Amino acid sequence: QDAAIRALLPRPVTVLAERVEALKCFPGMGADYVRYATDNGLCGLVVEAFGAGNVPPVLAPALGEAAARGVAVVLTTRCLRGGVYPIYAYNGGGAQLLRAGLINGHGLTSDKALLLLKVALGCGCNAKTIETLCAHYGRA
Repeated sequence: QDAAIRALLPRPVTVLAERVEALKCFPGMGADYVRYATDNGLCGLVVEAFGAGNVPPVLAPALGEAAARGVAVVLTTRCLRGGVYPIYAYNGGGAQLLRAGLINGHGLTSDKALLLLKVALGCGCNAKTIETLCAHYGRA
C-alpha cells in the first residue's frame, strides 16, 4: 500500500500550491475571513478545530460553502493526541463538517496537513486523493 500512496504524488515535488492557508479556531470567531478568502482565490484551507474536529457553529456554513465551491478544506485538531473523528453531529460538529465536504485530516497536525495540502494541490490532486493521502499519513 505504501507504494500505491507514493505513486499518488510525483517525485520530486517541484510545485507547491499557493493560496493554501491555515485557520486556528477560537471561541467566538466569525466566518468573515473564510468567506473573504474563498471569494478571493483561496484554493486550500486547513482548519485547526477543537477536540475531535469541532468548530464554532457560526463557522460551519462558511466551511461547507468553501468546500462546495471547490476549496480543499482539511479538518484537523489542536489536540496533542488523537485525531478527527465524526462523533458530534451538531452544527459545527465534526460529523456534520465531514458530511458537508470537508476532508478528514485524521491524526495530522495542522502544520503537517498544510504542507501535505500544498504538495497535493500543487501536483493537481483532487479531494478524493487528498482524503486518501490524509488517511495514510495521518494514521496513528
